Amino acid sequence: MQRQQPKLRRLQQPKRSMLQRLRPKQQQPVPKQPTYRLQRSEQPFR
Repeated sequence: MQRQQPKLRRLQQPKRSMLQRLRPKQQQPVPKQPTYRLQRSEQPFR
């Protein structure tokens, strides 16, 4: 049982890395919203 514990900890690390990769993907769509506002602001400047 004790040997399984370290293995589980090692498995948790890769899972966290996968979550981190998914987090950036979720953040990308959020910045897309402000870009629309920037485009609208560019129109008046022109």
